[in-house]
Amino acid sequence: MKFNRLVSIVVFFFLVVSGLYALTSLQYLLPNIAAETIMPLSKAKTTIWAQNEDSEKELRSGSISSSWDQENKYWTVNTVDELSTSSLRVSAQGELINFSVATKDQRQIKRNKYDHLTIQKSSARQYVFSKSLQQKKEQPSIHNLTEKEVLFAVLPYQVQRLLKAKVKDGVNLDLVITNNLSVNFDLAFMAVDPNKPLPGKYDFPKAFLDSLKQHSSLNVIETGATGIAGLIYPHKFYLAFGPAPDYLPLASWGGEPGKDFFQVSEL
Repeated sequence: MKFNRLVSIVVFFFLVVSGLYALTSLQYLLPNIAAETIMPLSKAKTTIWAQNEDSEKELRSGSISSSWDQENKYWTVNTVDELSTSSLRVSAQGELINFSVATKDQRQIKRNKYDHLTIQKSSARQYVFSKSLQQKKEQPSIHNLTEKEVLFAVLPYQVQRLLKAKVKDGVNLDLVITNNLSVNFDLAFMAVDPNKPLPGKYDFPKAFLDSLKQHSSLNVIETGATGIAGLIYPHKFYLAFGPAPDYLPLASWGGEPGKDFFQVSEL
């Protein structure tokens, strides 16, 4: 999964059709998923279709790799493409230990007002956010994570744990985008045949579709902001995972039509 794309895109995020799913707050599901562990992609080629600073759709190639530190009991997940790099350290239960991302993408920099971000766990549920722009550092700030909150950098892995626990109904959680912004989201789970139309009314790149058709089935999460945030940005985003038992994170897409993005990992 391309974590640095989430850094910029997830500020907006998604609206799920209301009334179709029985939503369960994340904190009530924590006992059910306590035994579930994550499984990052060990090594994969990534491709991203997204707008550049001239508002033209461009293709960027990259890679993702991961390794398990047996002594310290955490995964290191590294991603790189032509404009950005990120590194994530995450526990077997999907708890963020450290995350850093650096980008040269001018659209992201203009939108986010930083070109480098780090998130460091400092205590049980406390995280320090540090940002910089052209090597000028902002004052670090602290966020105390509640049981209902998930940090954006580990969202795919927490969703993976939900899939492993056979959660089928909708889930409600608070997604922490930055240290001072937590947005409420609904998540809807669906089984998708990759040989049939994917959810979302988008002009999907053919290579993106062809890559997903290599899998026998997909588990897709459709997610969207609730309340005022959902009214301001009523567009959906999607995360796609492979079949059981690993539910590997394979792709993401969505956003406002015309300003959408598509990302896929090829094993």
